[in-house]
Amino acid sequence: CLFLFLACANTQLQWSYDGSVNRGANVLQTELQNFYAAFSVDNGIFLAGYKIDEQGINYPYIVYVDSNMSDVKYWEQPSGFKQFFQYQDRIYFLDENGMTSFYENDNWQKFDFIFKPDSIIIYNGEFFIACKPAPLMKASSEFGSCYSPQKNWNVAVSWSEVKPAICNQRLTVVEDRVSKVVARQFDMETGALLISKAIKGNIINDICSIF
Repeated sequence: CLFLFLACANTQLQWSYDGSVNRGANVLQTELQNFYAAFSVDNGIFLAGYKIDEQGINYPYIVYVDSNMSDVKYWEQPSGFKQFFQYQDRIYFLDENGMTSFYENDNWQKFDFIFKPDSIIIYNGEFFIACKPAPLMKASSEFGSCYSPQKNWNVAVSWSEVKPAICNQRLTVVEDRVSKVVARQFDMETGALLISKAIKGNIINDICSIF
């Protein structure tokens, strides 16, 4: 279950980018001025965002709001948030430096799993597949990558706009930071390249429809 940068809601709670949570007509304005990600659970919702001080400095936080909006908890974080995910019945978050933490006993505990900075997790089943985007600067010579820490493979792929996805049990990536846009599919277990396909015209956001 992966949640990135989209507004979402469970059956009772809704949230807004301005740092507020509502349940019907009841609105709770949290101490944060910005939310940009959420993860719904049975009895509430976890949110990630920023508290902004009088000097305009952003402080990253994770917030929990229960389903009645009566219990609100705050945890300041050392680095900006990247992604919530669930793995082996625990809720985790991934920060922008590639560090992970899991929620336990009303706190966030550091986990010994480290990803590349700026990565996002594409698959979190029996093993992880994560992808790191290429730099936005076209003049940069650096590539992005997709990789599996447990399976010990890493492939250089130059993507940035279209998020990689798992399509029919294959890792599918659109390389959009190269002169000719190409879609590629890789074996999830080995990282081996299975097929490539040139894309003409507009980049397709639904990459599972390419192959």
